[in-house]
Amino acid sequence: MNYLRLARHRKYDVVLTISNEVSTDPGIHPVVVPAGLLEKVTLVHLSWSEVMHEIRMLLSHHPFTDPLPM
Repeated sequence: MNYLRLARHRKYDVVLTISNEVSTDPGIHPVVVPAGLLEKVTLVHLSWSEVMHEIRMLLSHHPFTDPLPM
């Protein structure tokens, strides 16, 4: 919850969390957060399975010819 307080203090718009937790609804965070912490900061959650799915879709539809810089 400290990250939400810090984000609000620094006037960030969004906090993104990524974990193994899968939410039943895209608009609902898998962890219960007090509503007061979400007054000025939007909390968005992605599961690692969602991230991997998007990566697979990108790789299958867009060829990447340049190697990643080291």
